[in-house]
Amino acid sequence: MNIELNTFERVSDITIKNTITPLDWLKLNQENNHISTISEIRDLKKLFLSTKKLKYDKEYKELKRTLPVVTWTAIYHKEKCNKNFQAPTGYLYIDIDDSNFDIKNLDTNKIFAYHKSVGGLGYSVIVQVEGITVENYSSTFDSITDDLSISQYIDRKAKKLVQVSIISLDPDVFINTNSFVFSCVKPTISKCTDGHINNQKREKHNVWVGTKSKLRFNNIDDFEFDNQEFIEDWNEGIKYIECNKPFIILTDGRKRYMMNYIRNLVYLNPNADYCLLLNTMLLVNLSVGEEPLNKRIIESQFKSILKQKQERTLTPKVKIRKLIFNPKSLLSKLDKQKLRGQRQHIYYANKSTGIINDSLEDWNFTVNGKITIRKVAEISGIAKSTVTIYWNEFKFFSKDLNSEHDAEIKLFKQHKKLVSKDIIENDITPYMEDMTPENLQEQLRIELPTVEINEVELDDNLDG
Repeated sequence: MNIELNTFERVSDITIKNTITPLDWLKLNQENNHISTISEIRDLKKLFLSTKKLKYDKEYKELKRTLPVVTWTAIYHKEKCNKNFQAPTGYLYIDIDDSNFDIKNLDTNKIFAYHKSVGGLGYSVIVQVEGITVENYSSTFDSITDDLSISQYIDRKAKKLVQVSIISLDPDVFINTNSFVFSCVKPTISKCTDGHINNQKREKHNVWVGTKSKLRFNNIDDFEFDNQEFIEDWNEGIKYIECNKPFIILTDGRKRYMMNYIRNLVYLNPNADYCLLLNTMLLVNLSVGEEPLNKRIIESQFKSILKQKQERTLTPKVKIRKLIFNPKSLLSKLDKQKLRGQRQHIYYANKSTGIINDSLEDWNFTVNGKITIRKVAEISGIAKSTVTIYWNEFKFFSKDLNSEHDAEIKLFKQHKKLVSKDIIENDITPYMEDMTPENLQEQLRIELPTVEINEVELDDNLDG
């Protein structure tokens, strides 16, 4: 099988870095350049299990995120997400994270490869399978894990098409290139309705009504939470796509709303059944306005979006979010609001202190003179009041810098005093009547001879 797996620089990356053959990746799991990091990860894992101290678990997870990964199950276009699914690899990745699991119980005739996980207590198991798609992934995964009698040991959080496998270290990697090849299992598909849906009673916004197969209504499963309550990006933000309901019943803009809803629904479910998508759109149409749109309008919008999909011009309506909570989080709505505010405050505080710190580290004493709050505000572009708030963090640092560069500060003051003399005091008006490039330098020498001498001395001192 001439397939190469997508590789990524680290767990949190979604942009493909390179490709690698399955056997080459397995060889890297036998011997690689991350031995010390993996050893530290395994030590932290053991410490956490023995002490239950969260600091070890946190360090373990943070260190694990720095290692390179691959996607065993699918090949993607540029970025790792379901909408960019291009083709199956011919393999299915299964993460076993239960230390009670005995690898000897596996039927190795059905296993392409397995090795110890990066934490050292679980296993990464790979089987061969034909025909995996976004739609049939879940049903196929369940069928194969049941067949292998390992359903009770698998990490359910790792049951997703975009799941990555972190590089590990196991000199005894098992490989069986002649292993059994599983077949994919098709999910249940709903049947098309025959236009009677608009005669149903209007329901609240519930996209599951009347459907048998699950659809995606947001791209939340494209993100790696790694057991954390949230992910955040306060710089560029996180691209979030959803099929959201309106806050109030619409009296206007129903066509625009439904077009955006259909656009995102098709985008999020590129391999979904036509009838299932259409039924869902018709049901949603019942709940968004006082008067639902005619069924023909919904079908026309749907066909327009499908045409864009076929022409590869379909783009979703994207929301940029700074913070997204893990859908499995048990935090209350109030707790989430408080946490969002805290993270926002930390970000802007860190952003300001980072700029202040950079300004101090790059401070040019011959140009800017002594470090003061006012000058830091001018040079950094941060409000003086903001610099004042965080100044305690830099008070001693700035004092030490000023002390170390005392000679340069004195030269700056001397230079400033000389070049800032009052024009009236110098009274150079008589020499300005014929101010040409040819005599400018000579006129200045006549009026300010001491400045020229001192400036030369200053330059010599600075060069020295």
